[in-house]
Amino acid sequence: MASEIESKIMSLREATKLVPNGAHISLGGFTTLGVLRFDGRTKRAYLASYHPGVTPKQVQENTGFRLDVSRTKETEPPTEAEIKILHEKVDPKCIFLKKAEE
Repeated sequence: MASEIESKIMSLREATKLVPNGAHISLGGFTTLGVLRFDGRTKRAYLASYHPGVTPKQVQENTGFRLDVSRTKETEPPTEAEIKILHEKVDPKCIFLKKAEE
């Protein structure tokens, strides 16, 4: 299962992928299990990705409503460049992220 730090990094990275929807921004949900998005046509939630070590079934079992898992994929781990930005720009005092292991 993804560590807490990996989940936070993946969630922070996904949060930067905002999707314009007319005059406002639509956001999905970010959890320690996966990333939810909303279908622009149906307006229903779907599982966009599940974090490493988690299955779509586990996400569905922990969701209080029927979730479309037909187009899901495993969440990609953050790149070294993304981790560097998170540590240097987003959380340089390591309030949310652990210090990088030397």
